[in-house]
Amino acid sequence: MSRCRRRILWIFGGLFLAAALVVPYRTTRVCLDRDTATNIVWRRTFRRGGYMFLLRFLPLVGERRTDGSDPDVRYALLRAQNVTSVRYEIDTLRLAFELAAISLLGAYNFRVLCRTPRRRPGEGEEILKEGRDE
Repeated sequence: MSRCRRRILWIFGGLFLAAALVVPYRTTRVCLDRDTATNIVWRRTFRRGGYMFLLRFLPLVGERRTDGSDPDVRYALLRAQNVTSVRYEIDTLRLAFELAAISLLGAYNFRVLCRTPRRRPGEGEEILKEGRDE
């Protein structure tokens, strides 16, 4: 394997690994709070996204969403306390697009840029000299 192809594999392999380890995520934050005067429970939902290291993301996936019928949540709402829960999800479409883009660019560089053989200085001068002597 040529030096150019090895270099391309190292560069784009590193980019692929970095993209696989730093994953895009979406959060859904649910806040339940009770108005003491009217006894109405308000549910507010906030969505956000970003990037997070994979080993930090994995423990956060198992948290479950707050449900108004859960006894602990109902008891907290009776005491007029706010209840908040956050749910993390991986943004698979964005991750797949990033990994596919890195793979396609790497394949393009591997096939096209490293395809042309480089001539060393002075390599073909013998043919030119022989053509002049005739």
